[in-house]
Amino acid sequence: MPLGRRLVKAHWPGGADFAICLTHDVDRVRKTKYHSLYYLLKERRLHHVNTLLNEKGAYANFEKIMAMESQHEVRSTFFFLNEQRLFTDRPMRSVLNPDEWVRYYSSYRVTDPNIADVMKQLDRGSWEIALHGSFESYQSKDMLSKEKRVLEDALGKPVVGVRQHYLNLQIPTTWGFQQEAGFAYDSSYGPHRTVEASDEWTRPFHPFETDFLVMPVTIMDRYLFRIFLSHDLAWKECQRVLRLARKNRGVVTVVWHSWQFNEKEFPDWTKIYEKLILEGKGMNAWLGPCRRVHEALRSAEFR
Repeated sequence: MPLGRRLVKAHWPGGADFAICLTHDVDRVRKTKYHSLYYLLKERRLHHVNTLLNEKGAYANFEKIMAMESQHEVRSTFFFLNEQRLFTDRPMRSVLNPDEWVRYYSSYRVTDPNIADVMKQLDRGSWEIALHGSFESYQSKDMLSKEKRVLEDALGKPVVGVRQHYLNLQIPTTWGFQQEAGFAYDSSYGPHRTVEASDEWTRPFHPFETDFLVMPVTIMDRYLFRIFLSHDLAWKECQRVLRLARKNRGVVTVVWHSWQFNEKEFPDWTKIYEKLILEGKGMNAWLGPCRRVHEALRSAEFR
């Protein structure tokens, strides 16, 4: 944790020993043939052939996630992204950059009626909707404010949380921008491209002398399976992180991208997510979305 930051107290509801914050970054809602071909050539993993031949529905997993979490009586936070588009918002030179095609081609809009309907359905079911700040917004208060306003207009109610795309942060400048834009918490701070069992990533803190809270990312699916090439090793690392969080009464913030619930492309990744829920319950964890974890910590601070 950066020096000078104020740790919060941790007294979890119902006498729980620690908390697990369940989150999903909604980077994409469909996988185009371009994305399939790009990743096939870059990663040389044959599963991309599946979506190259049939892209329909590959990343539309909202109902699947809702059904699973309802079955286990938990809720999570969905961070929705309102990213720029390649041909309308980006400079012409972006068309020559393959990485920018991946980042900006076929971006969805939170104002799309279908997306807005999904967000409202999630909200009615007590899931939290929060902002996934666009790739460049970490360095612009105006961009963050506009994206927050557009998301709130589409949802029809205020949002309080933010996580920057690619976990982009300029510390502490981004946190200041987020606070000024009206956010109550950020969940972008975390180990870079890895999973690391350490106290720093399981202890939320206040970066300023205000109520604005930073909830570090602890386990992210993409980093987890990139480092631990077998599911057994990945699960053992998850268990190690859970044990550490229970020891210090901290928070494990889990990031499982919505599109990575596609079993054809990411076999057994969904099972690991479900095991995290079940293991947490067995270890006396309190599970919920970021907003409820934030509220629980605020309540504990004023005891």
